[in-house]
Amino acid sequence: MKAPLISDPPANMRQRPRKGGWRIWWEPNATARRLGFQPVELDARRLTWSIRQARALNDDVSRATDGARITPQGRTLHDLIQAYLASPDFSELRPGTQRDYQSAFRTIGRVWASALIVDFDKHVLVEWYENLFANNGRYQAKALIAKMSVLMSYADRRGWRDGNPCLNMKIHTPAPRSRVATWDEQDRMIATADRLGLHSVGTAIILSAMNGLRATDCLRLAPKHLIDGSRFSMATSKRGTHISAKLHPETIARIRAHCDLTGDEPLLIFEGTGRRFASLDQLSKAFSRIRAATAGDMPSVADLKFRDFRRTFSARSHDGGATTEQVGNATGNTIAQDPRLRETYIPPTAASADHAVDAIRRPDSGGDRKEQSNG
Repeated sequence: MKAPLISDPPANMRQRPRKGGWRIWWEPNATARRLGFQPVELDARRLTWSIRQARALNDDVSRATDGARITPQGRTLHDLIQAYLASPDFSELRPGTQRDYQSAFRTIGRVWASALIVDFDKHVLVEWYENLFANNGRYQAKALIAKMSVLMSYADRRGWRDGNPCLNMKIHTPAPRSRVATWDEQDRMIATADRLGLHSVGTAIILSAMNGLRATDCLRLAPKHLIDGSRFSMATSKRGTHISAKLHPETIARIRAHCDLTGDEPLLIFEGTGRRFASLDQLSKAFSRIRAATAGDMPSVADLKFRDFRRTFSARSHDGGATTEQVGNATGNTIAQDPRLRETYIPPTAASADHAVDAIRRPDSGGDRKEQSNG
């Protein structure tokens, strides 16, 4: 039996030998998991740092369990997160946005929960941002700093600190994602979903690619939202924008073939459980399974994400002649007013460029002669 890497580890620290080294991580107990804590990977090359991180996580759990609010030295970031979650600022957000914030706050809390709010300054946050940028990528780095800025702004308004150190940090804004699925990729993914018995995921792809629904709204769509089986009417989960639109013929055919159109349950029932999808994560895992199976014969789908099908809808609709405002009405977003969002949902395509070229017309010969005679 190999001797442990750390002979006297903190509570909840786990260590396991593996080929070429060790894996060490912090594993939350059942109580901590109920409070939203998740496993955290530590670094076998930095044992002192890893031990300190494990102890800090244990302290975070103790604070969350005991309901401690204020330390003798001042409020911690954990206190700030809990206060913000109980505030009108948070309760007025749409459910989808709330879930996004909660996920980001859990990630932030794993690093900074025990840190005092007053100790944060721009130097600390710039260093954290650069570490995130190097290790997690620019998308997560920007997203987490944006959520930290929300918290610091709230702390400033409450008088718990002076100013928001996240402002004017010169964050690198990632280029909008422009991935659009081809028709062949879409058809192959749906065929794979059916072959694997995951018809519900294939239907979700159709709802997104042919009617522009977000993943959350695909899972919410129920018979009560349908009108005469050919239209749907619902408020979006993210913004609460109301959409009333016809269903694409391919969407109608798919729904009739694979969905129960009676009752109050959502149309999509996950085959793995026989019940409605429990979460977006359940849909994401099933989609990843389908993508991996499809990529064996069609490698191009390996980088395809579920959310790309909503962009696919927007791009195809615009290429087919729909105006930006019409696409926005169908998707329930603000692409008509937001140039960056428009760049995300209607990326430049060869088809749109071809439309521009085809729009160039010489006047007919009769028109030329008329102009000459008038001259």
